[in-house]
Amino acid sequence: MGTNETQTRTRSYYDQVQLLIQQSENQAAWTSILSNLFHMDNPFPNEQLFNEQCQVYYGKYQMENVAWTISLVLMSWVLRNFQRKMEDGHCHNTIHPHGETLPRNCDIGRQFHREMLKGILQSYRDIVALFDTPQTPTTTPNTVN
Repeated sequence: MGTNETQTRTRSYYDQVQLLIQQSENQAAWTSILSNLFHMDNPFPNEQLFNEQCQVYYGKYQMENVAWTISLVLMSWVLRNFQRKMEDGHCHNTIHPHGETLPRNCDIGRQFHREMLKGILQSYRDIVALFDTPQTPTTTPNTVN
């Protein structure tokens, strides 16, 4: 499978995750989000999830897939939450100048959340960059004669 097809499948999966999050914008809905996630198909085709020679399979109920799915939801929620707070100018200080109602439309809050979002995005990039560099195995792999 080519890179474009993988990206398309992953994007489709991400869009489904976003829809679940949008439908459940309160804390009580997390149980519903996680329940729905476990019933969604993995965005990767079976041939990418199974290695016949090693007899390894990563189906949607395997711990690695569950952890990946939950991490995607948490990452998405955090990014959307800070983006919305940045756009709204989120602020709890009723003394300094800002809009009268929700959203507060506070320039200070908007700048604060913009910087938070930038920092969060950079932290995700930093983690991904750790794995973009080829890793050297620390042990000698077994070879089949």
